[in-house]
Amino acid sequence: MRLGVLASGVTLGLGFVLAELGRAAAPWGFLLILPLTVSCYSLLSGLFGTCAVAGVRGIRQADHGLEPVVDAALMRGLRRRGLALLGASAAVSAVSAGLFMASI
Repeated sequence: MRLGVLASGVTLGLGFVLAELGRAAAPWGFLLILPLTVSCYSLLSGLFGTCAVAGVRGIRQADHGLEPVVDAALMRGLRRRGLALLGASAAVSAVSAGLFMASI
């Protein structure tokens, strides 16, 4: 969650700089996609308690550390949820950056 909040701050700062530069900065609006994707993914994975990387590796990050997931159905569900979070993060950041670029 901390990484998501930090990336949100970086995205806002970069957005303010680009907005102040006006139309000259419009081609550089795509730079918002990377920190916004990191921010969205970090916040969503913290809220849903799923990490896509851990799901692909077949482990779960618990309070007491890493533990292997032995149930195949649970592992498929964790992978599916992690990949859905990656897709949602990419979609939100692409749409948001596009709207920002269209507004300046």
